[in-house]
Amino acid sequence: MGAIDSIIKGSAVLFFLLFTSASYSQDNLLKRKIDLNVEQQTIEKILFEISEKANFTFSYDVSIFASSQRISIISQAEPVKAILDKLLPKDIDYKVSGNHLILLKTVNIPQKRKKHDIYGAVFSAVDKSPLKNIVVYEVSSLASAVTNEKGQFSMSVPVEFEQLGLSFNQSDVEDTTILITPQGQGLSIYLKPKKRIPYAKAIKDLDYPKPVETLPIVIKLVSNQSILRTENTTLIIHRPAQISFLPTMGTNLKMGGLVKNQFSFNVLVGYANGVGKVEVGGLFNVIRQEVTGFQLAGLGNLVGGDTKGVQVAGLFNHNRGTMVGVQLGGISNLLIDSLRGVQISGISNVLKGGMKGWQLAGINNLTTRNVEGGQIAGLTNVALGDVEKLQIGGLVNKGRNVSGLQLSGIVNLANGSVKGFQFAGIGNYSSGSVSG
Repeated sequence: MGAIDSIIKGSAVLFFLLFTSASYSQDNLLKRKIDLNVEQQTIEKILFEISEKANFTFSYDVSIFASSQRISIISQAEPVKAILDKLLPKDIDYKVSGNHLILLKTVNIPQKRKKHDIYGAVFSAVDKSPLKNIVVYEVSSLASAVTNEKGQFSMSVPVEFEQLGLSFNQSDVEDTTILITPQGQGLSIYLKPKKRIPYAKAIKDLDYPKPVETLPIVIKLVSNQSILRTENTTLIIHRPAQISFLPTMGTNLKMGGLVKNQFSFNVLVGYANGVGKVEVGGLFNVIRQEVTGFQLAGLGNLVGGDTKGVQVAGLFNHNRGTMVGVQLGGISNLLIDSLRGVQISGISNVLKGGMKGWQLAGINNLTTRNVEGGQIAGLTNVALGDVEKLQIGGLVNKGRNVSGLQLSGIVNLANGSVKGFQFAGIGNYSSGSVSG
């Protein structure tokens, strides 16, 4: 990441950064398992070895523990958190920011009610020009700000620890985390640019579905301030749980779109990076990336990535990735990618990919590729690819090559060969051979 030039007027900044050369995907680094065997080493040296084995960066103030104390510790395939619990004092808390693990010491309870105003400016380490749209947030409270055209920012932060961890993030610069004392202000931060994305990867990214934030309904549901923070960084923050009333009115504040929650409860509308276990929303759930587990919305679920588990909505589900599991919508289900499981809707299911499973709809099922399973609809079933097992429709069934059963009240259409059965009230059509 390189050196960070920070100037704090009227106070001293104590920060210590350990660097590693490799990086993981942005998972919860506290769960990474490592082997450790050290004898009579200082805490600092043990932390350095942990960071190298688990491939992340530590950030802490050396004064929070007795650095001269020597410790022996042996662990086999043990999570980082379990090792740190044995190693560090009980008043040290862990905060994850991207691939950084920040160690903070708690303050006395009366001080926790205080708030501190922080302001400063962010510049390029190359040409010293001000940097716009840098996401600045405090890692424990998630209080955040976005720099203006002059690179300036300001925010009010509750004091929970003896130091404040400030993280500076944007997709075009190296992520940077520093520690300051609660009295520190007047920051000048210089950030290095990231390496440019290889041309081949940039071209590949063009094929991905557009972000969920491009949907008109999401633009209306989520504030510009929340979307601005997500558009300018690839940061992912892991948290066990959150509760919100609206996207900017909750425990994750305006940083909701960057947080992956294990459990999430949204009174009206929720906006998050991902869900690990359960999400319940009174009206709408908006998820930028993956959902794993169970998701329930009074009106609609909108997911920008893959879904694994069960998804239920009173009106509709809109997924821009794959679905593995069960998708149930009162009116409709829309899936941009493939399905392995079941889609059930009151009116229509639309799948813009292949299917290994079943579609059941009150009116219509549409799949743009092969159906390795079955389609059952009150009126029509359409598969632009092959049908391998079953289509049952009240009016019309359509597929390419049919190697299973087509059963309809009026007509069955096969734009290829039929190696199965077609039963219709009026007519069956195949443009190729019929051997069933």
